[in-house]
Amino acid sequence: MSDSEHPIDADYIDDGGPVYPMLEYSMTVTDEVFHTNSTGLTLRDHFAVNARIGVVDSISGTSIGDVARFLGIKEDDYLPAVHYKMAEAKARYIYADAMLQARKNK
Repeated sequence: MSDSEHPIDADYIDDGGPVYPMLEYSMTVTDEVFHTNSTGLTLRDHFAVNARIGVVDSISGTSIGDVARFLGIKEDDYLPAVHYKMAEAKARYIYADAMLQARKNK
């Protein structure tokens, strides 16, 4: 099995686990139970948020043509207000996945 495969779920993404874990808790308010099991921000999210824009641009490209190709769309279909942020998010998570992989290879 390769590093990108997971034994149970083919769509599994290694998120690195929680960065700032939150406690799991329950509370009862007038016969209603509110429950959360959020683990907080994941390490993958943390890496993605903190990727420098220069790194992001080096992954996605800076021209309309580069970004369109990166997203797999035609240059004529590129809408800056929509596609720029999509490309930025995709590039940030590519960076984050590379950082997680580097941690495994240390």
